[in-house]
Order: sequence, then structure tokens, then C-alpha cells
Amino acid sequence: MKAALLIMFLLAPLLACVAQDSKLIEKEARKLACDFVNSELKGKEYENFKRKKQPYPKFEPHFWRTAEVVAGRWLLKFDPPAGIYAQVSFDPDGKKPKLESYGYSPE
Repeated sequence: MKAALLIMFLLAPLLACVAQDSKLIEKEARKLACDFVNSELKGKEYENFKRKKQPYPKFEPHFWRTAEVVAGRWLLKFDPPAGIYAQVSFDPDGKKPKLESYGYSPE
């Protein structure tokens, strides 16, 4: 019994490192969000303030204003005062991505 407890005690830091490695860092989350939103919006258009239809531009990692873990999920927002906006979320390991919202706001 003592040997088993000792082994568990010694392995705990290693297991914690493995669990942390499965989580994304912010740089990876930004890249993953771009890849996802670009694939979701490919071929879609928005109507600008002149009522002209245009394709969505390619999102880049630096576009995201915020990138943080909220309620156990990554949440990335690109929401300027006017123009194109998008919000993406996914699990801490990058799985189950969801395009929460997207569009164009004239103001």
C-alpha cells in the first residue's frame, strides 16, 4: 500500500504535465480559430454599408481582440466598432469548435 502511494506521489507531477500539454496556448488558439472561421466563411458574403456584397476576408491570428478561456472553453472575439465581426469558441484542447457569431455591422 505504501509503495502504491509513493508511486502515485511520484507520478502526479508527470501526469499533471501531460494534462497541461493537451491544452492550447493562446498563440495556438488564435491560429486554430483563424483556420476554423476561414473554412466556415469560405464562399460566404456579407453586405457592406453601400449594400454591395463582398466575400469575407481571410482572418489572421492578430485580428482577435480577445483570446481567453471562459467557462472552460476558449473564446476568441473580433468585434471592432464597425465592420466585420466574428466570435469563435472551442474546448481547451481545440476540439468542438463553434462559430458563435459572425457578420457585418455598419456602426
